[in-house]
Amino acid sequence: MADALPESALRALDDPFAQLTGSLASTTRLDFEVVDSVRLTPHMQRLRLTAPQLDGFSYLPGQDVMLLVAAEGNRPVRRRYTIRQLDAAARLLTLDIVLHGDGPGERWVRSARSGDRIQGIGPRGKITTSATADWHLFIGDESALPATFAMTGDSSALAAEAAEIELPPGRGHAYLFGEATAVSRLREVLAERGLGQDQMSPKAYWGRGRGNASHGEPARDA
Repeated sequence: MADALPESALRALDDPFAQLTGSLASTTRLDFEVVDSVRLTPHMQRLRLTAPQLDGFSYLPGQDVMLLVAAEGNRPVRRRYTIRQLDAAARLLTLDIVLHGDGPGERWVRSARSGDRIQGIGPRGKITTSATADWHLFIGDESALPATFAMTGDSSALAAEAAEIELPPGRGHAYLFGEATAVSRLREVLAERGLGQDQMSPKAYWGRGRGNASHGEPARDA
């Protein structure tokens, strides 16, 4: 059994999320234990986690949990993963995680075994399905699969598909998930097709050629 961080390391962290205030006030601290870990495909790992705090826990489709996967000195390193499913009665939360690199999050995911413990915070995320849209369009790369349950291609194929796909009548809403550059391009393509910024929910999960920042989001350009 190998916990993400031992108790001694947890106590030494300079943790900005030690107090769940501000934008985190509506989240819950989650003391997870790994129930099982299964490879679904060569690039997709399914983890099932349990925590006592899942009793009464709820989330909106598309929201995620933030896991404390490692530390750099006394700085916490977190990664965010979309919630695939929650069995509240059994206190089981399922994450389907794409494996596409060798960062601290992926190293923990690959090594996670039954009984391992890891701290989390959730639910996180502002993007969920729009209640006022007449139709919904989901476009994303493989990292978006847990959120959209759809198989898609590479960045150029996504942009080409967005340019050609037939949009239904009415006022719709598009959800754009995946690599940062691809998401930015998708916003441009759909804006050219007449969608307003309030009709698009973009979410970059990762940035090509660079690791995510310690808080789990893609690193921003300086």
